[in-house]
Amino acid sequence: MSEPNVSERNETRLAVMGEKITYIEKNSDEQKTAMKDLREEVKSLGKKIDDTYATRADLVETQKDVESLRSNISWFVKIVLGTVIVAILGLVIANRPL
Repeated sequence: MSEPNVSERNETRLAVMGEKITYIEKNSDEQKTAMKDLREEVKSLGKKIDDTYATRADLVETQKDVESLRSNISWFVKIVLGTVIVAILGLVIANRPL
């Protein structure tokens, strides 16, 4: 067997290098696509976070509203209980034999 001449070795090297370049370009395109997908996912996560979570100021306002509701409800409960007690006392006194 004769050894390949310089020209054949260079052609073989060029073919191998061409395959490597094609492989690198293909991987580069895949990586670009993957990076684009990741960017879109990060953007969507940012939107979800903005829509889902509240700021500290929002929580303070909500806490004040809840405290106000609790105060109003406690007064309402006291008035209802007072009314029920007065009604029961009125029935007891009205039905008491003299």
